[in-house]
Parts: sequence; C-alpha cells; structure tokens
Amino acid sequence: MNQAILCPACYQSNAPQTRYCRLCSHDLILTNVGQRYFLTRLIKVGRLGAIFEGHDESGRVYLIKELLDRFSNPNERAEALAHFQSEAEILGRLNHPQIPRFYATFVNQGRHYSVLDFINGATLAELVAREGPLPEAQVLAWATQLCTVLEYLHDQELIYGDMQPANVLLEEATGNLKLIDFSHATVFQPNMRVSQRGTRGYMPPEQYRGLTTKQSDIYALGATLHHLLSGRTPDPASFSFAPLRALVPTITPQSEALVARALDVQQANRFQSIAELRTALVAAQAARAQADLMPTPVAAVQPAPLHAPQPEPESGPPPVAMFFMSLQLLIFCAFVLMAFFSVVTDACTYALEPPPPTLVATINPQTLPVVSRSISYTLEVSFDDRMNLTDRQFKERFNYYFIKNLAEEYACCSPMLTSGIVFTEDPEIIGTFGNISFYRATMEATVRLRGENIP
Repeated sequence: MNQAILCPACYQSNAPQTRYCRLCSHDLILTNVGQRYFLTRLIKVGRLGAIFEGHDESGRVYLIKELLDRFSNPNERAEALAHFQSEAEILGRLNHPQIPRFYATFVNQGRHYSVLDFINGATLAELVAREGPLPEAQVLAWATQLCTVLEYLHDQELIYGDMQPANVLLEEATGNLKLIDFSHATVFQPNMRVSQRGTRGYMPPEQYRGLTTKQSDIYALGATLHHLLSGRTPDPASFSFAPLRALVPTITPQSEALVARALDVQQANRFQSIAELRTALVAAQAARAQADLMPTPVAAVQPAPLHAPQPEPESGPPPVAMFFMSLQLLIFCAFVLMAFFSVVTDACTYALEPPPPTLVATINPQTLPVVSRSISYTLEVSFDDRMNLTDRQFKERFNYYFIKNLAEEYACCSPMLTSGIVFTEDPEIIGTFGNISFYRATMEATVRLRGENIP
C-alpha cells in the first residue's frame, strides 16, 4: 500500500512503510493477535472517541474506532470503557445486512480499538442538509428499510437508542441504508432505569428519565422521518413538531398521520410495535403512489376562430426612403465591426504576456502554529429534577457539553484547555416538560490550538 500512515497518538501523517512516527516516535502499527492495522485517514474525532479509515496488510479497508482516554475522573473513565465494550459486545452478536460487520476489539499500547466494515457513502443528515426536504416516496422506501433493521434489533431484545439521520448511512455502491454508531444501544429490561443517553430532539420524554423502551426507537424514527420530509432539524428544547402538510403541502395525509402518531409524547398513543408501524407505512406508500398517478390539471386552451379577420396592411415609408435608411445602417455596422476587431486584437496581444509568478509557502510540520484563544459557548442542557444533583454534578454536566462542542469544532487543531471552564452567564431555566427541566448558560475557557489551518 502506498498510502500515508497516520500516527495513532498525534495524528501526524507519515510516509508509507514507516514504522515509527517522525514527529512523536510512536509505533504506527496496531497489532491484534497477529493481525496488523494501519490508520490512513481521520474521519471524525469527539470528546470520547475518534473514527479512522484504515487497512490491514492485505490492503482491505476497515473502519477503526478508538476510545479516547481524556478523563480526569476515574468513574467517568470506567463508565466510558464499559459503554465502549458494551457496543463491541452488541455488534459482535449481530448479523444483518443493514448493520456493518464487526471484526474485533483489542487494546494496543494502552489504547482501546474496535474494527468494523468500512461503508463508503453519505449520511441522510448530509443528504437533507444539501438538498432540503427529500421526496416522500423515497423517504417512505427508506423508512421500510429502517423498520426492517429496527425490528431485527427488537427481536434480539435490543434498543438502538439513537435513531437520527446522522446515524443512517446511504451506501454508495448499493443504495441501501446502513445503521451505524451503536454506542447508545442497550439490552431492553422493563422498568430498568439506565443513564440518559441519546440525541436531543430525537429523544422522547421517557428517554430523558432513563426509561428507554422499544417505543422510544419508534419516536426517534418518527423524528427522523419528519426531519427528512420537512428539511427541518428537530428543536432540541421541546417535543413539538409542526404538522408536515403545513410545511410541505404535497405530502399525503397518510404520511403526515403516520409521523404524527410515531411522535406522540405518550407511549400508549404511539405505534406499539414496528410491525404496526409497518402496516401504516404500506398504506402511506399506496397513497403516495395513487397521488403520483393522478393526472396534472392542464389549463384549457381557447380555440382560434375559423375565419380570423386579416389585419390591414400598415402604411410605411416610401421605397426611396427605405433605401437610404438601409445604407446608413450598413455604414454604422461596418464601424462597429472595425472597433470590435481592434479591441480583440489588443486583448490577444495582452493575453500573450506571461502571468506573474505564484508564491508558494511551505510549512514545516515540526513547527505547526500554536494559538491561545478564549472560547465561549452558550449551552442548553436538560436535567431530570428527581435526580437531585449536587452543584458540582450540575456544573460537570455543563462542562461535558462544553468539551464536546470544543472537540467537534476544533477537531483539526488538537484543542487543549489551559484554564478552568467558568460560567460567564449563570444557568437559567428556559422550559420544563414533566420532570425534565431545560437550562441555558454561557461558559468560557482559554484553549490552546495547534495546527496548520486554525479557524
């Protein structure tokens, strides 16, 4: 393979066949029981993990996930490692064409990795962001595929827990959907409270209380379909969705009713199973197909009268006057053409002159620019009032989202905190829903950024 190799420690690019990083001297080879992997491209990095494209010695391409150990609290580290291992265990027992195949999880030089199939394509979130509201017939066809994979998971007594367009990949080679990122998947245990995990806007009320059920996946699927059909991202601070036909009038009433029922905040009013939702989905697809078959109204055309009156000839200038007018027009055109060819000749002469030289700047990777910057975020965070959090736990939750935003926005620049995170605007309550309260606050910290293209 002639691809550059990324360092697992500092993400520095190294020449092919290199064994140790030229910047930090870290070993570039990931070894797992005789199998050797090489990282070739950083796809995404967040607070808890990084995702790479990589390959083995035969050249086969994989998706390689790493758990990033950036924890100062040992309890947080243990919880993150448990979630990472749980995801690997769940993926290892699944076998479905719409779920990437899982190969291995291992520890290399103190770092935790998982290896999965690499799927080339774009997420539905990227697609709707680029194209806006997507065609109803296409979205309903995708919904059928998502029902198939969710039903498979529910039959395994698993809850996916994070259905959203960003976690659905449209495979370029086949046009089929793949469900990715199982970091929020859990084994269903009735009345068992688990930690609050998921993506705000797509999570139903019970998931904020840690009581995730199979109907929670149905709600998240409804939020996903609403996003794809309307082009609007769900409001993370409420459970309110505008009626689809008010946003896109061409959507059929059947699809609007299906999405509205899936999004009911009361679990008892939602579809009680994926099979029940699938029945409504078939009816919605039939309604869409019937609407597409209806002819488009055409405006009536008034026929012309059989004997239309002929216009009378208009009087014009005499033939002699017409001759002199034509002669003047020809002389004028001749002058215009002469001027035009003169300009073109001058332009061609200037075009033959060589362009000025281009200045090329080179950057030494050993001396990447370092910038210290004050970063501020306004955050909205939800809390379950019954958890009775201490002031420290309350602030730690805000700190978590501050660091998460920082890691995502400045993923290219190795952000590092050089001061504590402080509130510049104290938390204030902005809304409630049952036992869930939503708070907004502004936080700030000094951060060191290091990289070639610091935003």
